[in-house]
Amino acid sequence: MSKIQGLDSIRFICALFVVIYHIGAPPIFGDSTHGLSHLLAGIFRELFNGPAAVIVFFVISGFCIHYPHRNGVPVALNAFYTRRLLRIGLPLLVVEAVSEYAGVRREAMQHGIVWSLIAEIIYYLTYPLLLTLRHRFGWSRMIAVSFGIAWAIVLLLPDSQIQVFDTLAEPGDYAAYGSALNWLIGLPCWLLGCLLAERSDGLPATSNGQIWLFRLAVIAASYLAVLLRWHLPGASIGYPWSLNVFALLVYAWLQREIGYSRVHPPLPALEWGGAWSYSLYLVHLPLSYFAANLPAPVGASAMLIKNLTTMAVVLICAYLCYWVIERPAHRLAVRLSTLLKDRPSAIDADRVRADKPLPRAD
Repeated sequence: MSKIQGLDSIRFICALFVVIYHIGAPPIFGDSTHGLSHLLAGIFRELFNGPAAVIVFFVISGFCIHYPHRNGVPVALNAFYTRRLLRIGLPLLVVEAVSEYAGVRREAMQHGIVWSLIAEIIYYLTYPLLLTLRHRFGWSRMIAVSFGIAWAIVLLLPDSQIQVFDTLAEPGDYAAYGSALNWLIGLPCWLLGCLLAERSDGLPATSNGQIWLFRLAVIAASYLAVLLRWHLPGASIGYPWSLNVFALLVYAWLQREIGYSRVHPPLPALEWGGAWSYSLYLVHLPLSYFAANLPAPVGASAMLIKNLTTMAVVLICAYLCYWVIERPAHRLAVRLSTLLKDRPSAIDADRVRADKPLPRAD
């Protein structure tokens, strides 16, 4: 299986967006509460839409899971589950245990990052079933139905009922529906990634002008979602509505990124960062709580210094986490899944027909 260049770079950038969303954008325009600097600070802060970055993660995840099987390679269940669950689960368990020992509230971890990882695990667990349904109905129909299910949940569980879930989410948040339902809200985004994988082989090359047009469009759309969520006069459009529509643009954008990567190699520094982006996503929240308790600097630039110090602590410790926790877990997952790959647990042709030529990706 050939690797698609550039996706690791996008993962790293999205992880940075989530980090900045949680710790705050650097106050490069000062801390004035009025005037032009205050306006510019607000615009700069809202550019880093963490929930929108998670939507990009979901689409890329669906792509990566389905890409090896897009042309009919069967799913070896033992190897698949071992590799995927150990890869995501071991680092998560370690970081959660350390965070709880350090005094970070479990609810804060759940609302900040764990909800999306639980959704990912559910997508992995249900992928063989989704693949079976794909052969019967096609991705497009499944995506349409999943959009309907997601928005039906939002309609049937209005903001007044959000408090029934054990979550710190506010009404309109993407992760407001608890672990039992959040994955259904994000499922259309993940399935879009599966469809993208199936259509990826024939994508044309993308020009410099077109790729930057789509990149700016994605940033603008994520910013628009913030405006709709927080800055509409007398109204609010929640993220489950706006960000699922945003996922359609992400799908179109990633099509162009894949085509672009075939003729334009990504920046090595961003690909390197992408290798440990999961660690960055996983540990940034507890580390930001730790950094918040460090001695506060003094002086005119105190806020900026504290913000940059927090970012430095997060980046350094995340990279160490990659070497100490994530990379060993990944190597173990690969080793065990390789041992299990030849076991007779592959989904056979009668159950999924993944070893037969696939029909047209609708």
